[in-house]
This record gives sequence, C-alpha cells and structure tokens, in this order.
Amino acid sequence: MFFGVSNGGRRIVENIGNNTIKLDNVKGILSDISTALNLFLASLLGLPVSTTHVKTASIIGLGEKDSNFKNIKNIFKSWILTFPICFLLSYFLTKISLICLKIS
Repeated sequence: MFFGVSNGGRRIVENIGNNTIKLDNVKGILSDISTALNLFLASLLGLPVSTTHVKTASIIGLGEKDSNFKNIKNIFKSWILTFPICFLLSYFLTKISLICLKIS
C-alpha cells in the first residue's frame, strides 16, 4: 500500500478531489461521515469492503451537475479491472512462492 500511495496517491487525490467533484470543506466532512458510517455498517454486517472504494463512492455521491462523468466512468472501469488482475497476480505470486519454498 505504501508504494502504491507514494507513487500514485497524489494523482489519485487530485483526480477525484479536484477534477471529478468540486469539493469544499462541507462536502469533505460529509464524505468523511458517509465513509465512516458505511464502514461501520459493513463491519457490523461482516462485509468485506475496500476503504478506498467506499471513500471514492462517498465523494462521487456528493457530485452534482458539474461533475466530470468521464472521470467517474474511468474510475468504475478501473474498479472492474482491479479484481481479476489482483486475483491473477496473487495466484501467480503464490505459485512462484511455493516453487521457491520447495527448492530451499
């Protein structure tokens, strides 16, 4: 997570916070409250959720007519691609790890 945020985090924050939805202090606080409530509810129900997805969805939920829907569409596309890519990456890294452990 550290490497991902340190390499692309600023760009992500600027894209969502400035280019997609125009946030002011009130909207920022509302998105924080919404995120906290959603994460609390998911915890109570035992649902696995991504904090990043919940936060981004809370910000998008504040959007109005001036929202950049092209950016929002790209965010949803990337979410759809994230899961299978993570699955494949994890699968192959696990296989490589098992091979390396057998050799040692």
